[in-house]
Amino acid sequence: MDSTVVNFEFDKYYLDPFAQGKIDRFLLGDSIVRIRIIAHCDSFGSNAYNATLSLKRAREVQQFLLNRNFRTIPIEILAKGENAPLNTNENARARAANRRAEIILVRQLPLATNTFLNSGESENELQPESFEEARPDSAYLFNGNDTTSINLENVEIGTSFRLANLNFYGGRHDLLPKSFKALEQLLNTLKANPNLEIQIQGHICCLQSGDGRDIGDGTNNLSVNRAKAVYDYLIKNGINKKRLSYIGFGSQYKLVPEITEEDLSTNRRVEIKVVKK
Repeated sequence: MDSTVVNFEFDKYYLDPFAQGKIDRFLLGDSIVRIRIIAHCDSFGSNAYNATLSLKRAREVQQFLLNRNFRTIPIEILAKGENAPLNTNENARARAANRRAEIILVRQLPLATNTFLNSGESENELQPESFEEARPDSAYLFNGNDTTSINLENVEIGTSFRLANLNFYGGRHDLLPKSFKALEQLLNTLKANPNLEIQIQGHICCLQSGDGRDIGDGTNNLSVNRAKAVYDYLIKNGINKKRLSYIGFGSQYKLVPEITEEDLSTNRRVEIKVVKK
């Protein structure tokens, strides 16, 4: 799965020449089988206005792709309004980063091997990725069993890691008591690596699509609020907010089928993406 981001001027939804060129370069290559566009706004204006504006942005990108002869490929659009910010909209630069559209390409997979075949599939059958299957794999870097700083020497930029044992009460952005060792381990890792910058990614359980309702504040931004809870903890404990950003993915990327309460708790989580080190 490949992705890129284009940004918009304040209160605008058209693509400027720079954004058009960026998309054209991003589309180079073949085997694209599906496209998703997720559009966003900053926090100026009402929720309803920003929902409409982000939809216009998504449709503008969609039309640009259609004009580039991507008419036979499914294009899914999502309008997030102001509900999935990268940051807190605290200044002009931060607001500009939130005025964006994410373009995600799913490409056809290479030839399957026996390891990944389901019964009845041909060994040479090409399998397109789904968005659920396409999330980057993550690993338990932060094990949450102690608070020792983690060595990031061999960790590549762009890697995402799950915070083991960092989980939330259902329907809330309040952390379970067992989570604070994992938070302290993350905090100590940031302190030990002063150049490290991260994106905090929130996830929820229980829904088939979209984000969840946060009982705590009554919004439909549960995954965003969970990521922000970690963001706030790190800032409160001395980490410069310039090193941090946060985003919510809603129910898009589940780790396990939801059968037991433990499964639900596993999917109510936060992951960390290494942006710079």
